[in-house]
Amino acid sequence: MNENKAASFEKRWQALTITNRYIFYRVMRDNQDICLKLLQLILPELGIKKIEFLEEEKQIEETPESRGVRLDAFAGEGERVFNIEMQARNQGNLAKRSRYNQAMVDEELLDKGADFESLKESYVIFISPFDKFGRKLIRYTFRNRCDEDKELELMDGAVKVFINAAGIREGADPDFAAFLDLMLGKKTSNRFADRVQEAVDIVKLDKEGRHRYMTVEMWIREEAKIAATEAAEKAAKEAHEEDAEIIAALTSENDSLVSENEKLRAELAKYNNPDEK
Repeated sequence: MNENKAASFEKRWQALTITNRYIFYRVMRDNQDICLKLLQLILPELGIKKIEFLEEEKQIEETPESRGVRLDAFAGEGERVFNIEMQARNQGNLAKRSRYNQAMVDEELLDKGADFESLKESYVIFISPFDKFGRKLIRYTFRNRCDEDKELELMDGAVKVFINAAGIREGADPDFAAFLDLMLGKKTSNRFADRVQEAVDIVKLDKEGRHRYMTVEMWIREEAKIAATEAAEKAAKEAHEEDAEIIAALTSENDSLVSENEKLRAELAKYNNPDEK
């Protein structure tokens, strides 16, 4: 890496905040107390007392052709599991991403040959600085319910939660509100938010972590290139198909006009030569 690139990367690295996926993942993985506290703030009704991480720390091994670099913390408490991830950019695919994460959670929970009845209650959680649903809530919780009877819940144990840092804070726990402020780059004087920021700063001092982030950044950029290429190819294909449809329609219309013109000529010939049979 030349000096200019190194300086550019260092500047980006130092500017990272808790909303960066890698930084968030490292803060959660390296500080179980912070992960526990955040889950308690997001899901206070569950009374979570203790968690344990259910997988080894992720290694960046996936190829750009895979479903992407996953940087989600996976923790559990008794018969519940929690999959928590930061998503700072609104790419319009958060709902489908939650479906994908749910599938990955179920796959990780089920050992080979295990019965699906052993699936634990799962919470797939996304934390974002934007309002995906536009209702100004700080928390949106989704469960599978019956369309014909909204009070009838499927009870499949799958819950999806979306946290919106830009939502209305009325009634929110002060620690939770301070964490959301930290996400938005606002100054706070809250002990929990200070603890999170301290953990962020420690991650950025880690030379190995810096190198790993470079790897993650390269994967993400490669994913963006692939996505852009696929989008361009799709647009080109759709444009080609649309052009083909237009050409076919014009050809059909032209054939009709030619046929009508021939009929008119025949009628005109009969009119000009009434004695011809």
